[in-house]
Amino acid sequence: MSIPYKGPKFTPKIEDPIEQARQQIEQVFRDNLLLIALLLILFGLGLGLADRYGRQHHGVHNLTLRMALIIGSFQALALLPATDRRAQKPGLMMASIYRTLLREIAADPLLVLTQRVSLTPLRKFWLAWKVQALGILS
Repeated sequence: MSIPYKGPKFTPKIEDPIEQARQQIEQVFRDNLLLIALLLILFGLGLGLADRYGRQHHGVHNLTLRMALIIGSFQALALLPATDRRAQKPGLMMASIYRTLLREIAADPLLVLTQRVSLTPLRKFWLAWKVQALGILS
């Protein structure tokens, strides 16, 4: 016959604040069934509205090379594990900044012959934040 242990429970101390925050958020979402139900309803309504009002029939014949590359890039990114995506965030931020800079140059190609073309630090910060917080690669 085994005697149950009645001593203090050992919980490992977590030093990483990001890991602590992740566990706290996970605990809130795991234990709160009302919140889970409300979020499921909201996302269901949002998807239903998007399906009803955003329905545009795009065939393969209307697919441009640019759209094909964008779709392929996002599909390749979706195949990566979350840890690899996190490791690629700085590169994605720089890609967003360079892409926006190239758009600025493409808008007025002769401008690079007479002056330096650059983005403001605030705009670079905004582009990097959009990649980090929202996952939007612009």
